[in-house]
Amino acid sequence: QNAKIFFRGIRTWEKDGNEERALHILNSWGPLVYGPLKWPLKTYFMEGDPTYETLSSTYIRDICSSVGSGTVTMEDAEN
Repeated sequence: QNAKIFFRGIRTWEKDGNEERALHILNSWGPLVYGPLKWPLKTYFMEGDPTYETLSSTYIRDICSSVGSGTVTMEDAEN
């Protein structure tokens, strides 16, 4: 609600680029066109290391919620 920046992780621009660009346009113009009339968040895209491109965001969220501390190490992901 009070966020000022939005970070989006993508596997690669080659795989996810077109969909991410379309979502970015919707997220940018949607609030201005359909309301509530407020300026969209600044979005930064982070491309992941190709070594981990097979990991899903659901898998990462599950690891984060099971660890509980908010900090996840590679050891957590490998177990």
